[in-house]
Amino acid sequence: PNICFNSFLYKMLYYSKDGGKGKGKINITCLLSIGCVFCRSLPFVEKEKIMHETKESITILMADDDPDDRFMTRDAFKEARLLNDLRFVENGEELIDYLRRRGKYVDVKDSPRPGLILLDLNMPRKDGREALAEIKADTDLRRIPIVILTTSKAEEDVVRTYNLGSNSYIT
Repeated sequence: PNICFNSFLYKMLYYSKDGGKGKGKINITCLLSIGCVFCRSLPFVEKEKIMHETKESITILMADDDPDDRFMTRDAFKEARLLNDLRFVENGEELIDYLRRRGKYVDVKDSPRPGLILLDLNMPRKDGREALAEIKADTDLRRIPIVILTTSKAEEDVVRTYNLGSNSYIT
């Protein structure tokens, strides 16, 4: 799992499109013998002058209907000693409910806004393509970086998800 996860990190960090539009970036910070954490760097602006950057740990939200994929992702994060809060939803409808704080996701403490979404394309109820289009059409949600994690190598999926605004596509 570690080799697979390191490959994922490499692809995500070096081959992702810029989705931040100059509003910050996501990087990974590792501390020897403690672990690693994805951080979002945001410019601190005062009177239209950037004073310094703040870094905060991000919540990572994975939308995937396969329990084995969710287990392997959690295991890979643990093995890589990533300290980020990792949360899961099982389909596109749940993803949208989580992001819009509907149903069981009303409480902000139980559903913090993610700084990164890992999205499977082939899910029941609402697939990843539909969820991606809905997220990127929403002015409040569109800045959340989305990495597509899927087994689909179909060129039309790659092109369509990039056209819809995904930041990276990993098979």
